[in-house]
Amino acid sequence: MVQISSNPLLGILTGTIFTMLIQSSSASVGIVIVLASSGLIPFEGALYLVFGDNIGTTITAWLAGIGTNYTARRVALVHTLFNSFGTILFGLLTYFGIYTIIINRLTPGDIMQGENIARHIANGHTFFNIFNTLICLPFAGVFAKVATRIIPKDKIDTISLGEPKHLNYHVIGDSDLAIEQSLKEMREMLRLVRLGLVVSYEAFKDKNYKKQIRVSRIEAAIDHLQREITMYLVAVNERTNADSIIKKIPALLHTVNDIEKIGDFTEEVNRILNYQISSQKNPLCECFSEMIDELHAKVLYMLDLCVDI
Repeated sequence: MVQISSNPLLGILTGTIFTMLIQSSSASVGIVIVLASSGLIPFEGALYLVFGDNIGTTITAWLAGIGTNYTARRVALVHTLFNSFGTILFGLLTYFGIYTIIINRLTPGDIMQGENIARHIANGHTFFNIFNTLICLPFAGVFAKVATRIIPKDKIDTISLGEPKHLNYHVIGDSDLAIEQSLKEMREMLRLVRLGLVVSYEAFKDKNYKKQIRVSRIEAAIDHLQREITMYLVAVNERTNADSIIKKIPALLHTVNDIEKIGDFTEEVNRILNYQISSQKNPLCECFSEMIDELHAKVLYMLDLCVDI
């Protein structure tokens, strides 16, 4: 850090990598302040390192976004774009001496004489984020569009995988309404089953390994919804005295279990299409491929009827 801090590009790169490694911009800025206060690096070099720190700190957003949906990953990307844009802008201003003059005028002590350098670096870090926010705020929509282009929607992510949308325990006292809510959630289960079948078929056609893996996620979501709906129906059964509702609940529980079984079959379809068939040395004949296409279309039609019913 001492040797290359005076080089703008290397200083920014070093600050970025160092902060990524320790995952703390506060710690890395603190180290820069100590080095500068000891006279080991100049003020401009300290600023380059601090700018790099601001890019490096975005690694925490990316780590938090691992395994999440596309929206979380877009937020992490916007965080990176925001700090990268600011680093380019303020790095140039520092290179031409403009930003150092601004910080020197805003901070007590003359930095040219090495006075109060710790406060100068701290203010350089603070005003970088303040000025960058003020500059970028009008362009928030642009950042959002760029992130949307780079990280498109994933149709798997557009569905709340396994999280109930309609099971409201506040209305459980109204058994008729609660049953209607459980029916809505069962439709969501069926839609997930349909999605699993579509994704497994697309993976087979596209030879896409990533899509094959998603089928397991969908199946896990179906299993979770089965448990949630079952617990909800049991709770309704405990709160109601209506004979019509009490008679409906066993049938609904059986239906939920049947939907979950269809989800298991979907996962089996995925195994056969994308693992068993793909392991064969000889390619499929055209008539067999047409048979798979026809069966796929018929099963989708049956699932659509189930959702409507």
